[in-house]
Amino acid sequence: MRPPTGRGAGPRPSHGRAPRRWTTVRRHPALTCSVAALDTMADARIEETRSGELARVNWLPDTFHLVDQLMTQPLQVILAGRIGNTGSYESGIQLWKLAPNPVDLMVIDGAGHYEMYDEPEYVSAAVDRLVNFYSNNL
Repeated sequence: MRPPTGRGAGPRPSHGRAPRRWTTVRRHPALTCSVAALDTMADARIEETRSGELARVNWLPDTFHLVDQLMTQPLQVILAGRIGNTGSYESGIQLWKLAPNPVDLMVIDGAGHYEMYDEPEYVSAAVDRLVNFYSNNL
């Protein structure tokens, strides 16, 4: 029988090595923000994710094929200006292009995907834009 840590019941021992995600940061500095964000949420399951292998396979369904039929209300799209590896920037642009009704696009320069949630300057800019857009379009 494997010890509890081998079954996902706790963190894996590091054996004196840096966690795999920090090795990734050293090799690919552009991923620093995304990897650092994952570190704040890290648990044994995230450490074992083989997302690099999944990225080679187009396994995500097309989530935009009904946008022109289902988007019946005005839409405000707000994106982080620093493009990371989450895919959210590309998805936001695609949604903005496909939406049939009044749609506004805001790109917050300098912001990363995860920083949009808790950096006061980015949150304030987004909320101000949302209030203005929906006050004029609803």
